[in-house]
Parts: sequence; C-alpha cells; structure tokens
Amino acid sequence: MCVGIFLRFYNYPDRISLDRDASLDALVARAGSQELQLPLTGPFSSAAPITTGPWYYYQLIIANILIPSIYAPWISFALSSVLLIFVMYRIGTLLLNRKLGLILAFITAVSPVQISLSSGLGNASVLGQLTGIIIWIFLELINTKKQVYMEILLGFMIGLAINYHFQGVLLTPYFIYLYYKRNTFWKSLFYSALGFFLSYIPLLGFELNNHWYNTRHSWDYLILGKRAGIEIRSWTTYLSTFWPNLLNGVIGINKYLASLIFLMGLIYISFLSYKKIVKQGFTLIAIFIIQFIFLRYYLGPLRDNYVQFLHPFIFLLVGFCIYGL
Repeated sequence: MCVGIFLRFYNYPDRISLDRDASLDALVARAGSQELQLPLTGPFSSAAPITTGPWYYYQLIIANILIPSIYAPWISFALSSVLLIFVMYRIGTLLLNRKLGLILAFITAVSPVQISLSSGLGNASVLGQLTGIIIWIFLELINTKKQVYMEILLGFMIGLAINYHFQGVLLTPYFIYLYYKRNTFWKSLFYSALGFFLSYIPLLGFELNNHWYNTRHSWDYLILGKRAGIEIRSWTTYLSTFWPNLLNGVIGINKYLASLIFLMGLIYISFLSYKKIVKQGFTLIAIFIIQFIFLRYYLGPLRDNYVQFLHPFIFLLVGFCIYGL
C-alpha cells in the first residue's frame, strides 16, 4: 500500500493532466461545489449524442467539497486507485490465500496504467476500481450466506459502472451470482435489480425532463448510427495486436512476455479450479470468455481507455502466474 501511495502521489502537482476534457470536468466540479448543485447527467459519449450518468461529476464535486486542495478532483482519482490495491488484496485472499492477495496488491501498486490514471480525469478512468469492487462483492456473495445489502450493492455498483462509462455493460455477466442463489433466486434478483435501479434515478430524472433524450438517441444509434463507426478487425489482429499491446500497458513489461504470463496465469487458475482449490475460478473464467468474445465482435473502436474494466482480471491472472512459479 505504501509503495502504491508513493508512486501515485510523488511530485503530484507536476504530473496532473490538464487536457481540455480534464479542465472542463474540473470546472464543473468547482461550480458544483460552490453552488452546492448536482447535475442530472454526465459527459457526452464519444460514440453518439448520448450522455453518461452524472455519478462521475458527483465524485468530482464531493471531492472538491471534502478535500481542501485545488487538485481535489485529481486526488480523488488517485485515492480510488490506491483503494484498488486493497480490493485486489481482498480478492486474492477470498480466492486462495493471503499470499496471493499480497502478490495481487503489489502488481496493482506498480501497474503503469493505474499510476498514469491516478493523475488524470476521465469518466472511464475509475472503471478498473469499480470492476475490482464488483468482483469482490461477487465473491463475497458466493462464499457467504444470503446478504440482502450485498445483493443491493452489487446491482448498484454494476449500474454505477455503466453510468460512469458504457463499457460497464460488460460487467453485467457478474449477475451470474444468481446461479448460486437457487433457493432465493427471485428475492436475490429483486434486490439486485433494486440496486441497479437506484443507480439510475438521477439519469431517469434527466430523461423525464428532457423528452427522453438519451432513450431516443440510443435507439437511433442502435438502428443507424453504429454503422458510421464500424471498424473491421480479424481474430489475427485481435489476438496478435490488441491484446499484447493492452497487456504491455497494464503490466508494464514486453508485450510478448506479458502475453505469455497472462496465458500461464489462465492455465494455472484453470488447473487450480479443476482441482477444486479455487472454487470460483471457472465462473470468473466463463465471465472473462463472454467479455473476450464480445470485444472481438464489437464494431466500434477498441482503445485502451474503453477496456479499463479488464484491469483487475489481468492483475488476477498475472498474480496466479507469479504465485504458481
């Protein structure tokens, strides 16, 4: 944790991002904190005339109120990145033991992409942290008896991730926890749906006051607009270019070595799952396969900041590889 804090906050004022989006978001946070006003919607999507949810702005505004610094919005991102270190530790402990938890915490602490994101602003930049929390809640729900507040929280966090950035849609497979709740399936579904709905209340207020703006434009995009941004890719480019480059950025080592470590971690967690040492391993792998295939057939652009929800799973597989070695 100390290593992670040092790497994220060292020489912090000289490292923060001041691009046009970050500057605009910081001004929104400043105005919201001064006027004590909360917006009903968030930034526009780059894919279509659709707005995301307002929770991203809420984070910045609340940070501006609570943290006595002009850098408050950026500091809130750095703190959320530090939080991910502890979350990955808990995930490793729940899956196997404390040793794996410490390995995952260290990998997260020194991850170049997490260090970089901690000094910038962007509504997609906390998707890794939100995904880590969702996986943590997911494992808690499977390992423990029925806990209503955890089911509500899981639905809320998945809805929150989608509110932050639409890549959060690929976190909905974590509702597969309902498979383990056969005796209370409908009650568990209700509580998770309730949490999901709660996360959308602010955006629903925006829709009701603006002639269903996002609903109409989302429909237009699905019918016609998505054709304008089609990117043709093959399995060859997807496997040989996109994934090695992504792993290189997240882990911070040679892309071919990173790919080898990733594959070794996938094999090792599969082996431990087969031996029933890691009970939830196959479930996590199944969710990853769904996300993996969807990304291959996604017609829009695949950029690093569009797949930040994958960071915790990448840390997880790298951690299993190191643990096995």
